[in-house]
Amino acid sequence: MLKTVNVVNLTEHDLDEDSFRRETLLMLSEVSKSHEKDFSLINICFMKRQDIKNLNKEFLGKDYPTDTLSFIDEENPVSGDIAVCLDIVKEDADRDGKKFEEYFAEVVLHGLLHLFGLEHNYEEEDLARVYKLHRFFFEKISLKWGGFNVRFN
Repeated sequence: MLKTVNVVNLTEHDLDEDSFRRETLLMLSEVSKSHEKDFSLINICFMKRQDIKNLNKEFLGKDYPTDTLSFIDEENPVSGDIAVCLDIVKEDADRDGKKFEEYFAEVVLHGLLHLFGLEHNYEEEDLARVYKLHRFFFEKISLKWGGFNVRFN
């Protein structure tokens, strides 16, 4: 199935959209191989903190910003949307002592996995399962990481 990743950057941060799209397509292809489901179109929108907070409240009833949200298009189930807040990704990476590019890639992968049906709670045991899944896919994917460089303005 032909796959397309659209990128919309609503932030003031600079992102190499072509590199990001290429790296995300690698992830999408690898995740698709492990699932019966497939997506032909993924829209990824980089949002400001207040905008993702509004989405989180509207769709999940949670009144705080988050790093990523995923939505499947109910009318076109081979299409999905992922919202990402780069400022929160950076804060979380700094807090956890992780390289920004690697954590950013992990957040995008996490959003893709939610489109493929990943559900989890925030208990330690369940999160360990999710992180194991992240590692499984990163071992299969040869990312160049260039698509996950962001210049914060």
